[in-house]
Amino acid sequence: MSEPEQTLESRWKSTCKTVLGEEIGSLRQHLGSISLHTNPIIMKKSSISGKPVSYLLDFYAKDSKWISLDEINYDSRPEKIDLSGAKSLESIAKLTNGVAYYCGNVVIGNSGNVAGSSNIMDCHYLLNCTQIGNSKYLVHCTLGRECEDCFGGNAVAESRSCIRCHETTRDSRSFELWMSQSCSDCYYSFGLRNCQDCIFCFNLRNKRYCVGNVQVSKGEYETIKKKVISQAVKQLKESGSAPSMFDLISRSSMQKEALPQMPAAPEEKTDKSVVEEAFKSTSKILFGFQLSGGLDTYSSWLGAYIHPTEFLNSCLSGRRIALTHYSNYNILPHERMVSLEEAYFLGERLSLSKEDALSLDLNNAHKKIGKLVYIASEWSEGSKSNLTDCNIYIDAVDCYRVAGAIYSKKCGYCFWPKSSESCFGSDTLFSSSSCIRCYYSTKLSRCFELDSCSNCSDCYFSHNIENCAECMFCFNVKALKYAIGNVQYPKEEYLRLKKLMLGDIFQRLEKDKKLDVNIFNLGCKK
Repeated sequence: MSEPEQTLESRWKSTCKTVLGEEIGSLRQHLGSISLHTNPIIMKKSSISGKPVSYLLDFYAKDSKWISLDEINYDSRPEKIDLSGAKSLESIAKLTNGVAYYCGNVVIGNSGNVAGSSNIMDCHYLLNCTQIGNSKYLVHCTLGRECEDCFGGNAVAESRSCIRCHETTRDSRSFELWMSQSCSDCYYSFGLRNCQDCIFCFNLRNKRYCVGNVQVSKGEYETIKKKVISQAVKQLKESGSAPSMFDLISRSSMQKEALPQMPAAPEEKTDKSVVEEAFKSTSKILFGFQLSGGLDTYSSWLGAYIHPTEFLNSCLSGRRIALTHYSNYNILPHERMVSLEEAYFLGERLSLSKEDALSLDLNNAHKKIGKLVYIASEWSEGSKSNLTDCNIYIDAVDCYRVAGAIYSKKCGYCFWPKSSESCFGSDTLFSSSSCIRCYYSTKLSRCFELDSCSNCSDCYFSHNIENCAECMFCFNVKALKYAIGNVQYPKEEYLRLKKLMLGDIFQRLEKDKKLDVNIFNLGCKK
């Protein structure tokens, strides 16, 4: 066993002792169990060496060329391409196709001992992870930052010593805790906030020593916890698995008696005209012309490569609810969806009888918890203003159809824009402004169709470029200006071709409300 494997094995055993009270076997034995509800790693073969390469995304054209980050030679430059015959967007794309290699095994910054992973920054001792930053000792975790000793987590942030926990923020020492914030020592629970020592609980806030939403004594709680954890440990040791929170929820029966009715809240008035104006202004900045028709006219195009959001009705009030497909929200029963306010309202009023609570165990929980299971696909912190069809936010203003609007404003059809402004049709875009259809990038300004890029401005149709300005159709390069297909051109020649391309793009968008060429299919051999 290599040193990284030994280190992760040691951290796994230590975390099992902390969370479950004892070791349950080797990490290798439990990889299948802890990866059950995490995003799969996309594997390709390098077109350069044939070695396996890990990717976060599966959007790239299937017959593209693949390359590992460590195989890129940033000093090499292709020969200058004769672009005098270029008359359209497709002709430029075709002429520059030779440089279009999609990069995987992306492990950057101060990182070490990372395997089978991609889109990793400043991390140590990771195995089979994607989109993780500033973390260490993680296995089968996706979409996370500032975590330690987490095994099997989808959307984890600032969490420690968690096993099979999903959508966690500032959680610790927990097992099968889902969609909860600032909690510790919790098991088989959902939708908690600021809670400690809870088991089989739903939508509680500021509670401790609760079972089935019932407050019990510390001694009673410890008895139930010991029984349930021993059952889980036994199954984990014998078969390598134990029921998940999803298993219990999906097997439970809905409550048939009438629910308490939440007082009707005044409907919040929103105005998306601010976002519409930002979209028009951004299109003019990017294309030289202002797109007409409004955001919703381009909805299919803008939403094509972001985490999708669907809209449901609350089972309590009929209120419209946004459900975004990430961190397992979309696999949970839709008929149990409520708003965040409704979830907390029900959490305060629904509980098992104390007799039922004290008789709970891992074998009968699904038969008893049905009356408690109501699911909110929303969470929020800080302030908000003028958010329309947004379900996750922290201090956000003037956004439309955004999931994860974090310190952002004037964004539309986005997933997780953080500290960004006037961004549209983008996914996981940090510290950026005036961008359309940009993905998994940071510090972009006035960019269109960029993927996995950083510190760039006025760039189009590029992948894995850094510190570039005024570049088009570039792949895996750094510090270029006025470049097309990784080759620098005289400013006048570059601007001529850029004007030709932007005119072509604008006409097609105005006519068809979409564009078939995108950063994910540029590498297609055809």
